[in-house]
Amino acid sequence: MEVCHIFLKHGYNGKSEVEIIDDISACLEESGINFNLTHRQDMLKHTIKNFIKKWAQKWRDSSYSWAKFTQKNASWLAEKLFTDTHELFDVPEPVAPGPSKKKCFSDLSASQQERNTKDIRDNYCSEALTYAAISVLRKEQKPDLAKAVSIAVKSPEKVLSVPSQKLPKPFSPNEAIALFIINGKQTKAQYQNMRAATIWKDTNIYPSYHEIMKYKKMSYPIENLDNFTEIEAKVSLQNLVDITVEQILVHISDLNHPCDIVSIYKWGMDGSSGHPEFKQRFIDSNSTDSTVFCTNLVPLLLKTGDSVIWKNESPSSSSLCRPIRIAFCKEDTASTQKEYSRVMKEIDELANTTIRLNNSVEVTVQHEFLFTMVDGKIINAISENKATSRCPVCLAGPKTLNEIPKENTAKDVFKFGISPLHAKINCMEFLLRCSYKLPETKNEQEIRKKEVQKSFKEKTGLIIGKPKPGFGISHDGNTARRFFQNSELTSEIIDIELSIVKRFANILAAISCNRTISPEAYKKYAFETAELFLNIYPQFKFSPTVHKILYHGHEYLEKFPSIPLGALSEEPQEARNKDFKKFRTDFSRKISRKANLQDVFNRLMLTSDPLFFYIYQTFQKSKLSKKTEKEHLPIDLLNIEACIDNDIMTQAYDSSSDEESEEIDSIADDVNDSENEFEAILL
Repeated sequence: MEVCHIFLKHGYNGKSEVEIIDDISACLEESGINFNLTHRQDMLKHTIKNFIKKWAQKWRDSSYSWAKFTQKNASWLAEKLFTDTHELFDVPEPVAPGPSKKKCFSDLSASQQERNTKDIRDNYCSEALTYAAISVLRKEQKPDLAKAVSIAVKSPEKVLSVPSQKLPKPFSPNEAIALFIINGKQTKAQYQNMRAATIWKDTNIYPSYHEIMKYKKMSYPIENLDNFTEIEAKVSLQNLVDITVEQILVHISDLNHPCDIVSIYKWGMDGSSGHPEFKQRFIDSNSTDSTVFCTNLVPLLLKTGDSVIWKNESPSSSSLCRPIRIAFCKEDTASTQKEYSRVMKEIDELANTTIRLNNSVEVTVQHEFLFTMVDGKIINAISENKATSRCPVCLAGPKTLNEIPKENTAKDVFKFGISPLHAKINCMEFLLRCSYKLPETKNEQEIRKKEVQKSFKEKTGLIIGKPKPGFGISHDGNTARRFFQNSELTSEIIDIELSIVKRFANILAAISCNRTISPEAYKKYAFETAELFLNIYPQFKFSPTVHKILYHGHEYLEKFPSIPLGALSEEPQEARNKDFKKFRTDFSRKISRKANLQDVFNRLMLTSDPLFFYIYQTFQKSKLSKKTEKEHLPIDLLNIEACIDNDIMTQAYDSSSDEESEEIDSIADDVNDSENEFEAILL
């Protein structure tokens, strides 16, 4: 009520809060109240400010009439504005604060520490300071630290002789991706658990998964929603080759001058079946995810003129097999021809790639493609050869496959390569068929077949001729390799001349190796092998594949004089079919078919990135450096030396019959003169 009278007496319109507070203070002091605002200013100001708002509102509601105001707000006027006037106003003057608590010396900044110790450093020598430090450490119950300081002062050479402990060097995101995500095949959860465990042991050497994702996305193709559907995932060929050569030139090669570069790739397509069918519906009810048709490419080398800038040392590995397109469709003639036309159109429209290595060096890359990652089915579809029992080169039929061809009617077929992997499998099957048909009657042949299959299972563990749902029979590249790897045991089981088995093994090794082969030497060796086989087993006819590698192998070598036939192998593409199946089940989302296929495609891009392959190779070489000298040799050289037998013809005819001996001896005389000639095939 008193404050309200003050408002009426002095008025408040147009006055500031400070002026109003001063008026209230003066009036209250006249009433005998000591109004001290030195340290309660904020609280009083807040209280009076709220009072002013309420007063103004209630005064307007009362039409500015004091009678109405007191009548309507009697209860409000009876309230106390200040709950405890004496506590609020009659308080002693605040005591000045004392000195602040000193900080711990270790919490001070470097400049503060230097300033605080200046007098000590200026007035005392190092011996006195050291003695004082040791005494204080002992007083603070730190005897080990005091002893260490004492030893360091008395015998500094002992301290200097102790090798410093090397801190672990953290992995870069690219290294972590190459070593753990790709080659370690770790999932996100596995990687995060491994990283958390090292952090728990105070060793933070792995980058966060957030950084991993950032660098993974750099290897993915440029996002284009039109490239991903529920039945197809693809990338622009221009985008793919640009990413590939940029990773090689920027991160791997040592190129430091501008030049024009030619990049050579091999590419191809292949279908596979037997894939798991997910329980998700297709927009098109006729679609199925049990069959997949893939198109891939592998970079082989980058060169400028006659100088090789970069070379793929593992052209038969799937590590650099990059996806162009994956689709849920069957591999038939129509789909093969359509995909071949689509990719060839992109190749024709391909532009050169310009890459800036640094501020001053810029290079231009031209791209060349070799369509060699194919099998016989793809070749027949592209060349429109419906007679699969004929040779694709000279079109020799079943009756003339044993004869040396006089001319080639389909010379364009050489551009498809010789398909070393399928050649090895087909040669194995040819020798097996010959073994089965050694007896004359069909019943004996069936018994013979079961005996051979049983012997392989018992002596080598190989499963021969067993049907596999969705895959044909149980013959694959690994079976064929082991079949020819132990020629002596294979010859014993199939009852085919050891010399023939060894010569087939050597020829297949020659067309599969990553080394340059002499066409003339190869032709001589292959023709001798064909002549030897036909003289020992004249009743058998060559298969189209055997005819091709024996009679036309040298022509394939002449077609590719600078690139080994083994480097053009279709093996990377075959291996990618297994990767597709694993990535689809283990490394992709299952929320939708589109997301699943996109994740699989991105994983295929990630695992074939040249940068990550280079990092892993460097890691492998660091391990090989600790091994023997022999293991320093290139792996392809080790393989070819292991396959070549210098004593091929030593026991060539031990099991021949007396009736055949004279005829065979005449051939053996010519062959034995060139006992080691196979080594001359390798330039």
